[in-house]
Amino acid sequence: YAHRVNHWLSIPLQENLVMMSGHEEEADENIDLKGLLKRVKLPERTGKPQYPPFFEFGTIDRDRNTRMTDRTATDTAFANVIKNAWKFIITSKGPPPDIEGTTQFFAADAKKFQDRGGNLILVRPPSSGMFKEGELKFFPREKLYDQLVQITGAKSYHYEDYEELKNMICPEWSHLSAEDADIFTRVIAQEMIKDNALTKPTN
Repeated sequence: YAHRVNHWLSIPLQENLVMMSGHEEEADENIDLKGLLKRVKLPERTGKPQYPPFFEFGTIDRDRNTRMTDRTATDTAFANVIKNAWKFIITSKGPPPDIEGTTQFFAADAKKFQDRGGNLILVRPPSSGMFKEGELKFFPREKLYDQLVQITGAKSYHYEDYEELKNMICPEWSHLSAEDADIFTRVIAQEMIKDNALTKPTN
């Protein structure tokens, strides 16, 4: 309820004022002080690779639904800028994935949620390109996602299990275009209602 009240109270402000705020992603087009200072490029003295430019590629509507911009979905050059940022993260050095630890951590939280009467539903949306290649290599479905489904007993909806969804392409590897997101939502919602995982809205 706190989130709903916060949302209702924020709407008059958002519709009547120009809102400028720091973004957690620190996108390069931010115009708050933190964002402007980030654009000041100083000579790199440590020899460490520099994070590539990153720009917002989605919009948030009045009801806080996030959708990919048309530019990201249709402008390959712009989508490649986002891909470069993802590639930087994916190829950065770090410890190997801890599938067992991740599974145990998730399972423990899932049990707490379910013990309180929570309706746990697992949804796996599409990915493409280097994202998908990395997931197949380091987080294969049978060793992580399927294990989570089995351990928790939750209802599961994996995009690869649906003919209409399994070949979807993410323009920047990790998110669907607005058009495909609508299709994905429709298909998954219909399946959830059919399984009684969700109740069909009456209004």
